[in-house]
Amino acid sequence: GQLMRADATAQLLKASGLPVEPVVPCEDTYGCQRALREGRIDLMVEYTGTGLVYLGEPLPSREQTLPRLAELYAPDGLEWIAPLGFDNSYVVAIRTDRAAAMGIRTISDLSRFAGGLAVACPGEFLRRPLDGLRALLARYGLSRRLEPLVDDAPGPRVSALLEGMADIAVVYATDGVLLDSRLTVLVDDLQFFPPYEGVFLARSDALRRHAELRPGLMRLQGLFDDSGMRGLNRLVQEGQRTPEAAAPEFLDGRQPLEPTVTGGRPARLL
Repeated sequence: GQLMRADATAQLLKASGLPVEPVVPCEDTYGCQRALREGRIDLMVEYTGTGLVYLGEPLPSREQTLPRLAELYAPDGLEWIAPLGFDNSYVVAIRTDRAAAMGIRTISDLSRFAGGLAVACPGEFLRRPLDGLRALLARYGLSRRLEPLVDDAPGPRVSALLEGMADIAVVYATDGVLLDSRLTVLVDDLQFFPPYEGVFLARSDALRRHAELRPGLMRLQGLFDDSGMRGLNRLVQEGQRTPEAAAPEFLDGRQPLEPTVTGGRPARLL
C-alpha cells in the first residue's frame, strides 16, 4: 500500500513537471522516518496517529492533531502537508461466520474467547508501545493464548484467520483483503486506535529547493479515498498488478495537476 501510494505520488508530481527520482523503499515507519530525518528521502506519506506515536506523544483530538504535529516536527525541519483523504487505521478482523455464531460485534466482545486469543498481526504492531498489541490487549482486558503469528503481508494473516490458526487478524483499513465477505471488522468501541489520516511529511529544505513542490502537493489533497485505496491495494496485494502498473490505473481520471517546467535536483520519495 505505502509503496503504491509513493508510486502514484511520484507519477502525479512528474506529470506536473517536477523532477522526481525513483521511489526509495525503506521498510516500516521507523526506517522511513529515519531516512527522512537523515535526508536520504525528501518526502513520504505518513499517518497522523503514527506521527505522534513515533515521538511517544499523547494523542489529541482529531482537530488538534495536525497543529500539534506541525509544532512537534518543525524543529527537525519537517512539515506536514495536504491530507490525502483516507484514514489507514489498524482494524481488528474476525471470520464472519465465527462473529455471527458467537455474537461478536465489537473488540470488547472478544472477551468471549475464555482461553485467550490467537492473534495474527504485522511485525510493527508488536513494536508500537502506545497503539500496538500489548496496549490493545491491556485496554480491552484481553489476553492471548499463543505467540502472535507475524507477517507483514496481509494475505498470510488473513489465511491464518480463515484456516483457524488465528482468532483475529490485525490489518489496515485500506487493505484489499477487507473486501472479502468472509471477514468482519470489529467496532473499536473503546476508541483505542487514533486517527491515521494519510498526510505528506516533507523535508523543509526540499520544499525550499523545489518551489513547485508545495503547491503540487496541495493539489493532491483529498485525492485518495478509503474505498479507492482498498480496491487498488487488492490488485497489488493479490499480485494482479505491480505498484508501478497499479498507480496509473488509480490515477486515471484523478489528474489534478497543470504541467509546469522546473529544474534542479530531483526530489526523492518513499
